Amino acid sequence: MDNRPLHVVITSIAGVAVKWVTDCVEEAQELKRVLKYHLRSVEETAGQIPHTVEFMQTTRPTVPPADSVSVWEGPYMGLTTSRNKVTWVHSASESLDYLTLTDEIWVIHDRRKSLTQCKLLSREKDGRWIRPRIWDAMVIMLHTVMSMHGRYSLHSAAVGLDGYAHVFIGESGHGKSTLCTDLVKMGADYLGDDLTFLYTDNGEIKVGSLLMDAKLFPSRRAREKDWVDVVATTGCAAPLSLPLGNMYYISRAKGVSRLEPQEAIDCMVALIRASNNVRMQYDTALWQATYEAASVGNRFYHFHFGDRKTLTTKIFTDA
Repeated sequence: MDNRPLHVVITSIAGVAVKWVTDCVEEAQELKRVLKYHLRSVEETAGQIPHTVEFMQTTRPTVPPADSVSVWEGPYMGLTTSRNKVTWVHSASESLDYLTLTDEIWVIHDRRKSLTQCKLLSREKDGRWIRPRIWDAMVIMLHTVMSMHGRYSLHSAAVGLDGYAHVFIGESGHGKSTLCTDLVKMGADYLGDDLTFLYTDNGEIKVGSLLMDAKLFPSRRAREKDWVDVVATTGCAAPLSLPLGNMYYISRAKGVSRLEPQEAIDCMVALIRASNNVRMQYDTALWQATYEAASVGNRFYHFHFGDRKTLTTKIFTDA
């Protein structure tokens, strides 16, 4: 088990180089598939010190040191499971953060080395090692790894119009994925349908994309959503980041779609609700400053998403 060859996948997400290392070829293949628009070569990331994420198979349960203290505990959303629970403790003696996702999946962050280890408790069956799937760990790992680098995640969809990112916040089922794919078909750039990142770059607020497949109903009569590669099916541009334009809270409505202006404080509240918990940030002062700058420096609207047949990009570019 300890002599299996390692497979390396390098990506760029919101301007952060991440090196994924695994001894499971199937995991490497899946990482390449899911993050295909973020893949980069060693040469393309030259000069950057990547954050390394290692998937490690283990046969012994992970036990944090006795001096570990609780940082946060609560629910989080996964890629394949609607709700999970995370327990976060910090060991002062080791300067490590331990995140328990399940009894079988532990995430350990070493901020000093830009290193994250995902320990997978495995069992042997019929001469083969069975390890848990990593996908429900991916979202929480992206939340925390990006936070170490000043990138703050939002449960949101986003498109690019006239060189600026337009960000749509809202509850699941209110039409974020449908709206952004409709706009992409009208010529917008695609930045993602479920998760984006806010960050400051040389004093400018930017939106980093996560270009995974969108989850959409394949037809009006379908009861279950399907994964759709928006970039491949539309041929749209898919930038890794764009300067922040307007932000919107989206909700379903009848009749023609319309915008309702909101205040900066409404924007701040919406951003906090759409983010991972404040206790899950590595620099809460920078997190707050980034959200405040976004709220004060950009317009925020309540978008009442109505008739799709009358929808145009003009409603957003003219706002």
